[in-house]
This record gives sequence, structure tokens and C-alpha cells, in this order.
Amino acid sequence: MVPFGGDAADDGLHQRGPPVPARLSTEHPRWAPDARALLFVTGTTRIYLLEVPSGRVRFLTHGHDPEWSPDGRLVAFIHPGPEWQLGLIQADGSGRTLLARIPLGLRGGLTWDPRGHALYVVDRAGQTLVVDVRDGKVRSAGIPLPVELLVC
Repeated sequence: MVPFGGDAADDGLHQRGPPVPARLSTEHPRWAPDARALLFVTGTTRIYLLEVPSGRVRFLTHGHDPEWSPDGRLVAFIHPGPEWQLGLIQADGSGRTLLARIPLGLRGGLTWDPRGHALYVVDRAGQTLVVDVRDGKVRSAGIPLPVELLVC
């Protein structure tokens, strides 16, 4: 795993997001496991966190398709670019890291395993990949292609 470099305000690639305008449309809302916070995306690439008890909204990072870890401590997200990247960030906004690169790009979003040790994604070739969040290693999930042949 490689740090993205600094926080979102000073990494040279991204800038801290502005406050969310009242009329801005939001996408991809995701409740925290304890229901005390809600992630959402605006403008397709800015991830914000709404702290439900206080109503405070804060910019978390740039990316899309955010997903909470099962314990609610981490947020995984997709960062598109020439090589699509999976990133992780602490729910408090610290510790943003590049977890893995997916050169072929991704189909759809990502999902956590129930223990919070791995992320599952599908690349553009249709292969299901498992990304270990502890070391960023990517491996095939071993699901044969085409999956349609498995359906009875």
C-alpha cells in the first residue's frame, strides 16, 4: 500500500472540497454500520460524510462508490484515472492510502468481505478480484468465466 501523499488539501492532485451547496444533487448514499454517519458523492468525484447527530457535513476525499468497512472505521473508494485505483481512508479523514491499482478498470462498485479483510471488485474483463486490505495484494476470486454458465 502506498500513501496518497498528505491529506486531500495538500497532495498536489486534489483540493479540499467546498461546503456542499444546499441544492447540489447527491449520489451513492451509504449509511455507516452504526447509522451515525452517511457517506455521499457529489459532482461524481467528491465524497462527503454527514455526521447525523450534529448535522455536520465534511469533505472526506475525491473518488466515487464509497463503501464503509464492516466495523465502520474505514471507507474504501474508487479513484478513476489512467489506472483505476482502490483507496482507503479512515472515517475521520486521516490516513488516505492507495490500496491497489486495477489497470483494466472496474465494472460497478466494490464490496467488503464480512470480516473487513478484503474488498471484492469486478474488472472490465469480467474477472472478480479480491484485494487484501492489509497488504494490497490482488488475486483472482477463482470464479470461472463466463459466470452465466454457473446459473441453473
